[in-house]
Amino acid sequence: MIIVRKRRIVIVAYALHLVGGTERSIINLANGLADENYEVILISLVNSGESTSFALHQNINLIRLNILGKFVSTFGRILALPGVLLSIRHNILKHKSDRVICFGEKMNILIVLSLLFNKTRLILSENYPPGIHYINPLWRLLRSLTYRKAWNITVLTPDDIDYFHKGVRNKVISIPNIINNPGRRKDLNFKSKVVIAIGRLDVVKRYDLLINAFSIVGKKYPDWKLEIWGEGPMKNELNEQIKKLDLESSVLLKGVTKDIYPELLRANFLVLSSQYESFGYVICEAMSVGIPVVSFDCPSGPRHIIRHNVDGLLIPFGDTEELANGIIKLIEEEGLRIEMGNKALDVLNRFSTKSIISEWSKLLSD
Repeated sequence: MIIVRKRRIVIVAYALHLVGGTERSIINLANGLADENYEVILISLVNSGESTSFALHQNINLIRLNILGKFVSTFGRILALPGVLLSIRHNILKHKSDRVICFGEKMNILIVLSLLFNKTRLILSENYPPGIHYINPLWRLLRSLTYRKAWNITVLTPDDIDYFHKGVRNKVISIPNIINNPGRRKDLNFKSKVVIAIGRLDVVKRYDLLINAFSIVGKKYPDWKLEIWGEGPMKNELNEQIKKLDLESSVLLKGVTKDIYPELLRANFLVLSSQYESFGYVICEAMSVGIPVVSFDCPSGPRHIIRHNVDGLLIPFGDTEELANGIIKLIEEEGLRIEMGNKALDVLNRFSTKSIISEWSKLLSD
């Protein structure tokens, strides 16, 4: 059997040893393209010496550089910038690829600058809502100038397209992330009284609002517990809030785990209280094991994943009383909870590798 090799694609990442949504989306894309017989060269600009955060397809050519990681200070990075750009340019162009894909506004800007005066077709991918995710004025100006050089720009939701000015909007296309599940599904016979939240303990996750909402829930259902999985700068402040509201026995900051699936399988449903979400991997992880999600309807990912009153509930952002009511609704209505959980499993079809790689293949063949 003769395998016809498709186009050669270079994917450039800042780093691949980190365990985050961006790293996962990059590796999922690279693996999916390799499965479709694309020749994939994956370049990491930081070489930590650690293995990649997620498993790589055996046919992917992984190249670890240390172009960015060795510069600690901002001043050092500025002085080194011309050499960095030349090194990036050399390591991309030597592969003579059909397309170059990169991720994140700062990485995108860096790659565009490194490939100036070259006809390489660049696809710039935004992994955060560009209209909400803050970048300083200098980077914003650079983004406005450099993104005009892109062949295409990908965003995660249709809402994100409207952010871009008319000069580049015709280049922007919405392609969501790939969702995989290691074959695990919630056992409906397993009974617990656990609600779960997952994510970095950062101000944007608005766990303060979630804790306030759960203080309302706790008055009616004191035997139910909220487990918050994650670490971050808000930990001490959130602990103080929990103590102040006398919720030490019902709201638990659980720290981090390398495998969140066992915790999802113990939970009845997930709650998300973020101020904004790019795509919401954690929503999909929960739905992929068959548990529904109660989420603030924040920009811009949740509303494109959760089907309100079908596989979850969308709550107006900031309304802690309605968030509490949504949690109470799923606590009280077990049948609805199970029905929503079963329908949530459809996320594996909606965002499957096959369907998302099909969209990328169309883009790469233009």
